[in-house]
Amino acid sequence: MKQAEKIFMISDAARQVQVEAHVLRYWEEELDMPAKRNEMGHRYYTEEDINQFQKIKELKEQGLQLKAIRHILKSGGFQSDIGKRHVLMVKKGEFLPVSESDITVQEETREQKNIRLQQLLKEMIVEAVHSSNEELVREVKESLLKELDYQFRLQEEREDAREEERISRQEEHFRQIDDLLRQRNKRGKKGNSVRMEKKERHSEKNDNPEEMINSNEIDIQKKDKQKVGFFWKKKVNV
Repeated sequence: MKQAEKIFMISDAARQVQVEAHVLRYWEEELDMPAKRNEMGHRYYTEEDINQFQKIKELKEQGLQLKAIRHILKSGGFQSDIGKRHVLMVKKGEFLPVSESDITVQEETREQKNIRLQQLLKEMIVEAVHSSNEELVREVKESLLKELDYQFRLQEEREDAREEERISRQEEHFRQIDDLLRQRNKRGKKGNSVRMEKKERHSEKNDNPEEMINSNEIDIQKKDKQKVGFFWKKKVNV
């Protein structure tokens, strides 16, 4: 007689893989893994499923993205040649070949992941309502609390980032104003200094009558010499 295959409910499977139940649901959706359900509509998993989830978790921890893991599963799973090669390369820390560079697509943004998680939570709520399963209801509550906490933290981070950016812009604005004021003050002081120097020179001349007399005598002597020269030149010509 064939021994019955051991099955696990989602909470037990999550404990085996050491992740939250909503993570298994997320992986199933992202990796196109059809969920098995019993006659009550509840998810259940076999030991083979748990082993597969454990390998997925291991690859995630090594840095492989879900899109790359999905490619492995579509190529025949972890036991195929491609799957074994990818697993080995990740464990060795090697890069994927250039021909398979499409696997290393950038991870989704926080917002995209958040949208997917919200959709999963909605599905969990619908499933809990239809099944009237107390354990599933408890899991949904826990997941909702964690999701709300994540949403609040994400909102706070965004607000903090915006506030820091606003303060930084204000500081830069005031710094530029201070620089302009300092430059203007420097130019004003320099202009005042030049004007004061000219004024002082003019004042010194006015305050020294001997200098003024000497200066006038020199001017008179120059004019007399010019007149004598002109007269002498005229006499010679005659």
